[in-house]
Amino acid sequence: MAVIIYESAEICIDKVRVFWQKAQIPTKRKDHCIYQLLKLYEQYQLLQKSVNRESNKIKEDEFKSLLLNLFDIAHANATLIINKDTQNFLTQQRKDGRVGYIANIESDDNEEAQRIKDELLQLRQEKSERIDDKLVAVFDHCKLSDPNAVLLTVALCSSINIDANPLIVNRSSIRRIREKLREEKVKQIKGLFKYEDLNASVLHWDGNFFKTSTGETKERLPVVLICVKIEKILAIPVLDDGTGQSQADAMFDVIVDWGISNCIKVLCCDTTPANLGPNKGAAVILEQLLEENLLYLPCRHHMFELVLKDVFELKIPGTGKKISR
Repeated sequence: MAVIIYESAEICIDKVRVFWQKAQIPTKRKDHCIYQLLKLYEQYQLLQKSVNRESNKIKEDEFKSLLLNLFDIAHANATLIINKDTQNFLTQQRKDGRVGYIANIESDDNEEAQRIKDELLQLRQEKSERIDDKLVAVFDHCKLSDPNAVLLTVALCSSINIDANPLIVNRSSIRRIREKLREEKVKQIKGLFKYEDLNASVLHWDGNFFKTSTGETKERLPVVLICVKIEKILAIPVLDDGTGQSQADAMFDVIVDWGISNCIKVLCCDTTPANLGPNKGAAVILEQLLEENLLYLPCRHHMFELVLKDVFELKIPGTGKKISR
């Protein structure tokens, strides 16, 4: 448990130090920052142990006030290194309520504020988003979150002596670039897919539970199209529930989105009532939505599973359930 807490503190400090670096304020050694954060966590744990005590109310209020103030990890000699504007900013930030700011940029009458605005605008124009599709593919393949992608990018630039300041590198920009490149890639794939010969296509689907990026477990429906040598995952939409209606609606939206409604001739799925039920099965409802008479191709894997389950249940009673899984 102690190792997990230390690792969490280390990750937190890495993210906090990014903001101090952006403000160009040198910080303490990383291990000293982690120790400072762990001491704060210990205070929180002590408050939790006596949460029901009346006398603890004052300590809780003091702790809340402490959290509103600056988590100061500045280097001991920081004021000797940074410029005057940054010194004033740090001094004000250390006061109760963190009232400091680097310069007054709210008033257009202030010449200094206008100068800073002009500099920020010029800096923004000079900065560039150099995150290309290859780097995004690496982030996705390694399952890196947006904050971790930022840390990796900054650390990589530092290790190969590249100045990261001209780059727009933050969580929001990384997320925006990833979404933009993914959308462009999807459009490109769909554009090329239109030229394929898909006159006799088989639509496969099989619902399952998957973890989302937030760690939640939700039911998803992988939808796959097969035609001769082509095998394409069209989408994996999230379902509100596992009913045949929800599955059919999700598949119909996918089919319309890809523009292949006239190409589907065969439906392949397992033999559950939600899929092949005569009234509310997904296959029946999808046929009605497409206004086509389609060929059903039940999955042989699931059919043989049922036969195999009965054989084991007959010969070795009590093992049929294990086989069906």
